[in-house]
Amino acid sequence: MQRRTIIAGAAATAGAALRPIRRARAATTIQLWHVFNLETEVYMREGVKSFNAARSDARIEERIIPFAQYRTELVRAVATGDTPDICCIDNPDTASFAS
Repeated sequence: MQRRTIIAGAAATAGAALRPIRRARAATTIQLWHVFNLETEVYMREGVKSFNAARSDARIEERIIPFAQYRTELVRAVATGDTPDICCIDNPDTASFAS
């Protein structure tokens, strides 16, 4: 065997050993809470469907909460440490949740 062949083979083996192994990962789940449930407010649901169709590495799970219960649910979530990844907050409530 020639010296060049041995060196090339060793380099190829070392390169293959150092290459990271790609593993299939489960899609990341993103929790989204909102109050948009009227037929005139389909843009939120359509956006979620579009996002989920376009991405295989992430998926949005939406939870639609009635407006009258929304603030209470968010306060409960913050108190228990079980908050969603994304939530919509009404302008008057922004300051109270920011603190």
